[in-house]
Amino acid sequence: MGIETKQLGTITKYYPFIDEETREVLDSVMNEAENFWDFTIRLAEKVVSENLSEMLAFFAAMWVEPLSLFDKVAEKFENVDIIRPYILLSQLFRGILEDKDQVLDAIDNVLASHSDDWLAVNMYICKFLTYRIIETGKREHLAILEKARKLIATRKELSCLAPEIHLQYVSALYDFGDFENALEHAEMAHKIASEHDDMVEVAYSCLVKAYVLKNYDATKAIQYANKAQEIFELLGHRLGFSHVYRHLGLISEVLGEVDHAIECHRHSIEIEESEDFHVRVTPMNIARLYVLKGQGEDALEILGKNFDRVEKIAQAHFILVRALVLIGHLEKAEECLDNGQELMIQSGLDSDKGLYYMTRGMLERAKGEIKSALRSYKRALKATENVSHMIHKVPPLIGLIEMEMVAFSETNEHQHLKNAELLLSRLEQLANEQDLHAVLIQVAILKAAIHKAERRIDTARDILIKAQKLTQSSSMKYLHAKVEENLRNLDIDESLSQITQRFSTDIRGITVPSVQAKEISFKVLGCIVMLREAGLEVYSKYVDKKLTSDPSMVAGLISAVSSFTKELRENGHGELQSIVHQDIAVLLEHGKYVTCALLSDKDTYDARVIERRFLEQFEEDFSDDLVKFDGKVAGFRAADKLFESILGKKVET
Repeated sequence: MGIETKQLGTITKYYPFIDEETREVLDSVMNEAENFWDFTIRLAEKVVSENLSEMLAFFAAMWVEPLSLFDKVAEKFENVDIIRPYILLSQLFRGILEDKDQVLDAIDNVLASHSDDWLAVNMYICKFLTYRIIETGKREHLAILEKARKLIATRKELSCLAPEIHLQYVSALYDFGDFENALEHAEMAHKIASEHDDMVEVAYSCLVKAYVLKNYDATKAIQYANKAQEIFELLGHRLGFSHVYRHLGLISEVLGEVDHAIECHRHSIEIEESEDFHVRVTPMNIARLYVLKGQGEDALEILGKNFDRVEKIAQAHFILVRALVLIGHLEKAEECLDNGQELMIQSGLDSDKGLYYMTRGMLERAKGEIKSALRSYKRALKATENVSHMIHKVPPLIGLIEMEMVAFSETNEHQHLKNAELLLSRLEQLANEQDLHAVLIQVAILKAAIHKAERRIDTARDILIKAQKLTQSSSMKYLHAKVEENLRNLDIDESLSQITQRFSTDIRGITVPSVQAKEISFKVLGCIVMLREAGLEVYSKYVDKKLTSDPSMVAGLISAVSSFTKELRENGHGELQSIVHQDIAVLLEHGKYVTCALLSDKDTYDARVIERRFLEQFEEDFSDDLVKFDGKVAGFRAADKLFESILGKKVET
């Protein structure tokens, strides 16, 4: 018996910093253990049952994962200053402790009373993790990691601790959408950990590579996840197995393979529950996926088992409402929606507000209140305009698209179909900007369905053939099969109801990665507002000195080009969306009374968002003047304040 040599680095990297007696005990436990995992269990049991040093208890607390054993170590050594940060951090993570300041005070106490550099590095990691649990996504927290990096640079012996710092950088940079630098840190973690035979950190570096790559290279992501699993098997690392399944589930979500994602997440939870770990994969995520599939009973089952852990989270109540709607329990759903609304108001988060309106829209749809449902989905989209996280930014857009298709099916009003097609174009634009390849393919399937609904079969076929070429990689097997199925179904006669039902099923299958949106910068150069039918300019403002053309003439040209494009193709439909020439883009958004032409240096999703916001407010502020337009435009100059408040923020000064 005894651990293989290549598993020792995770332990022996600390040997230069500890006394001979501590090393001897660690050596004796290593000689008895079968692998690294067995070593951590044996060490924890030993410090609990025997009278051993506080330093050995520190390592036990740092390495052991099963909660019952960790808590025994914590109970025996709760007043030891170097161990207390780990105890409190665990309690914060598990929701037992709510006050992060207790953790931070314990960490600062160690930093103030101990001079050991290696201990300080570990305390900085604890401090960074504390902030991430409470306040994820703040760049100022990187300063904590930078302190650790500078400390490591002072002594060659401390380089063995660098991999963990790099791994923490990966998680933070991923949240910021900085995938390139995140991967660089993952590579550094892998390189340094390999040099020190620190196989635990090598495995986790593979896993974080998989996490970063899943959004744009799923094939490589799967390879890295599998490599991590091989190493975790060598180490006997049960928690590592759970993490691998979790990441494979996330990769499957990105690929649209919802069934496989659920299976992986369930495996992860089963391991964590059976091995007495804190369940890191929230059951809310599995319940959400079941709701996407329309499986309300399954969503309720997983939520019911774990609801006491998430009952203070607004999102949990909204998922519960959606599950109840799916099984027809509308009165209970209404009650749960009210509970979620209270938590939403308490949180004050735009993301929660978006979820609330989306959920309300789903309930209103189930009650047959189509117009109310449309209004709710629009409010959800508006509420999340400034949210930067993709998992909160995209679903309201997806929900509104589906709702427009439902409204078209119910009313047969083609404007709803045009609205759905336009919104799909916006989703396509966002997916392109954010490198969401799987979403792009799913958008193509949905656009083809709209074209089929309007009997434009050749156009639908062209879209699907292009999408088919994007699904050639081995990781896209599921979406490849979906595209081929839709190609085969093009020549099958389907009713509008059948097309709409399939559209709803497909759009609910779109899953969005949990990542910060990349910021695509743009500059507002000016704006022209013109009457929809007449093409007459009613308001204009140039902020770029290079723009000198008469706005009324430009408005007339835009109107003429729009009419011309409709005449180019037989049965032309929709309206002109943009005119792009060299370094200027004219972005067109069409309201009830007017068309807004935003002049920008580029066409981006966010530029469209603020333009739509300006247009809607413009029509609301000047509704009476627009309805009873008498040819006078002087009154519209009051829109300068509106321009400054909404568009002025993107003017280059």
